[in-house]
Amino acid sequence: MIKLKIFFDWLQVFLFSIIIFLTIPYTPLLWKVLSQDQKSFVIFGIYLLSFSFIFSILIYLFFYKKERMLLPYLWLLIIAFLYILLLKNLNEFPVEKIHLVEYGILGLLTFKALKNSIKDLTVYILSFVITFYVGMFDEVIQWIVPNRVGTIEDVWLNVKSSLLILMLIGLVIKPKEITTNMHLRDLKRTYIPISLAVIVTGIFINTIHGFGFRIEVNDYIEAYSRFSKTELRLINNLLKNDSFLLESTAKKFESVDVLNLKILSEDGKRLTFFKEAADHKWERDHSFSKKRFIKSLNEQIILMNYYSSLFYFDFFKWSDGKKIFVERFFQNELSEKRIYKSPVCGILITEFSKLHMWVFIIFTTVIFTILFIKTKG
Repeated sequence: MIKLKIFFDWLQVFLFSIIIFLTIPYTPLLWKVLSQDQKSFVIFGIYLLSFSFIFSILIYLFFYKKERMLLPYLWLLIIAFLYILLLKNLNEFPVEKIHLVEYGILGLLTFKALKNSIKDLTVYILSFVITFYVGMFDEVIQWIVPNRVGTIEDVWLNVKSSLLILMLIGLVIKPKEITTNMHLRDLKRTYIPISLAVIVTGIFINTIHGFGFRIEVNDYIEAYSRFSKTELRLINNLLKNDSFLLESTAKKFESVDVLNLKILSEDGKRLTFFKEAADHKWERDHSFSKKRFIKSLNEQIILMNYYSSLFYFDFFKWSDGKKIFVERFFQNELSEKRIYKSPVCGILITEFSKLHMWVFIIFTTVIFTILFIKTKG
């Protein structure tokens, strides 16, 4: 009977993970076809579900468990506040709120499956690590699917919901079968899964994100590039002073697979430069067509500062009339000097280098391996 329960608990985790993966390509498409009223109804439903869940925990604590200590209620209030804050921070991308609910449920199911065989505090660590693996695979699929984008930020966003659920279980509900005593030997089972999570994260960042530079164009515009500010200007000046090289690079760019560009060669650098410029141009023109004129002007300023060699081509140029139009009719908005961060290459990691990342990963893996070997049990 116990083995059957374990089987069905893990089957629930597996099937729910499959549901998450299968809905990845269709969730944004379904969201687009909903009317504004229908979208509002879905969002209202998510908030109602969240409040109902929190209220049911409150009822459970007070009437069923007869909890009279203040601390569990305080933790419930903190966790509820953090969860609502997490939902509100996704107002710009409301469809992601569905993902938060999904990963909250996944965290609960994973804990339920693990506690059949693990009765100490490591059950929370392993539950989190497993949901992290699912979240990572989720983002890999999103990276592959044409209409989605996978990022490490989204992985963290996904597992935050699971983390809050695990906090709710451990700090508020406090299941009796989970002992609060934990020895070093109990941690041994977590070392390898954590090490693998660190390695997988490094591979994910290295493959999907890549590394680059944050460039301050002026006091209120930030751009991102695979090149440093100095490298951008060198490539730009080289192409500006050699029209033959500029035209030949443009012809190559028309036939190259832009998704698999490498900057190992000089030719690859110039093609990557073209790709970045083309992306800035698209953001500029698309924003103008959608009447997001300030964004359009900011992208033009980035092009003028670092990719001006491509103004050699007429289709890259931006008429003076557009610039004058934005500056004249949106003077108040421009004077506010709000920080603008270009989405072009925004996925690049700029806070640390590839070398620093892999040194950290190797060091962490070695430490956990030593701990695993040395720990008895």
